[in-house]
Amino acid sequence: MKFEKKLCMAGCMLGLSVAMAQAIVGVQREGVDDHFVSHPQPVLSEPVKIDNLFPGHGLTDPHAWIEDGRLYLFAGRDISWKNDRDWLIDCWEIWSTDNLYDWNYESAIWPKDNYMGEKGNCWAGDIAAKDGTYYWYFSNKNMDIGVMVSDSVNTGYRDALGHPLLAEDTVPSKVYDPDVFVEDGKYYIIFGAGGYYIAQLADDMISLAEEPKYLLKGGDKPTTFKRNGIYYLFWDNSYVMSDSIYGPYSRRHQFVQGGHSSVFEWNGQWYMLTENNDIGYFFRGISLKPLFFNEDGTVIIPPDDMKYPGARRDWTFEHAAIAWQAVQGTTLEWDKAAKSIKGEISGYAVIQPNLCLMNEAKNMTTFRIRLKNQTAAKQAKVTIVTGETGRDWRSAKIDWDAAYSVVFDLSDNHEDFVDYKIQLDNFGFDRLLKTVRIEPALGVEEGSWEIDSIGIE
Repeated sequence: MKFEKKLCMAGCMLGLSVAMAQAIVGVQREGVDDHFVSHPQPVLSEPVKIDNLFPGHGLTDPHAWIEDGRLYLFAGRDISWKNDRDWLIDCWEIWSTDNLYDWNYESAIWPKDNYMGEKGNCWAGDIAAKDGTYYWYFSNKNMDIGVMVSDSVNTGYRDALGHPLLAEDTVPSKVYDPDVFVEDGKYYIIFGAGGYYIAQLADDMISLAEEPKYLLKGGDKPTTFKRNGIYYLFWDNSYVMSDSIYGPYSRRHQFVQGGHSSVFEWNGQWYMLTENNDIGYFFRGISLKPLFFNEDGTVIIPPDDMKYPGARRDWTFEHAAIAWQAVQGTTLEWDKAAKSIKGEISGYAVIQPNLCLMNEAKNMTTFRIRLKNQTAAKQAKVTIVTGETGRDWRSAKIDWDAAYSVVFDLSDNHEDFVDYKIQLDNFGFDRLLKTVRIEPALGVEEGSWEIDSIGIE
């Protein structure tokens, strides 16, 4: 086995620019689009925990609504797993379940039906209902907040105002990420990024009854719930507590790992729906986690808590090629029947997935691949790129000379899949996994390859 710290200059990363992705909103969709998703139910009755509710769908920013024994999930839909530049979200999908395991697609809320138009700006929203009318409060990217209405919880949403409910200059902080809290017939909207604000909604639900009031400094993604007389306000991995929705709030505590979240109670158990990094930073997923509390109301953090997929990244191909692309010298297609990806080689073959995978990388020690090598090649190569979040994190420019690579031996001209396990000890990875590149057949320019699983941990 040969260890290298140099990667060949084999083409550039394939990805969508913001302009390209915006151009395909409403026209091209890349992701899993099944309308029914089911998860195995355990024999023993216990709190439900599902790491990835909708694999490959790109759902994010979940918000829960319970009505008539059903849980409705409202979530943005990341447009393409090839997008590596920004959060481009083309609609909000509505799903429902009566058991937390089996989920049915209901419909989508489209930005063409509000003042935003057909743009990929469908950032987070929240749902409320009053007197038989449903109100969908939504973010127009990170610019302002609008509201849509419907006579049904699961379909038919239309613009209520034709302009923002909360304009960009409403408060000094950014105006997006609405969260609606209801108590004693009063409705409150909490929002903001950099600083959180609260305002009571007027009786018509499409205007304010008061000027927004400052709550506290925070990031974005504010979410509220009340349990045993305690008001909780949380975002990312932090939360504060109060005996009033207006505060003052306590010092910060550590919250369960996740992203934008929604908390609800189901059959006496508290749960959190939270954003994860299913495919990566810009094509996300949703996890379902049970929540547990100490006697004083503080949140218990499980010892194995993580934001999925944590320090492990697995690619299997049951539903699609999942963002893997040919960079050069080979085709790449998804074989639905074999649940694999495969290609015909016509040059120096290089393949890789999307950027910004976002796994914790510092302790990764093993790369796994299950490969069918139908060439004369006796070696393959894997390159692993890690980094830190910051200005250059989203950039497709990669210093391949500084990236870590391993050349490993292959069984040549093989008709069966072979499992390869490569140790990555002492590589000195940075904190986060950015991408992986595979050269499946070194030194040959013809033949074929097939892969049915890839993993790094």
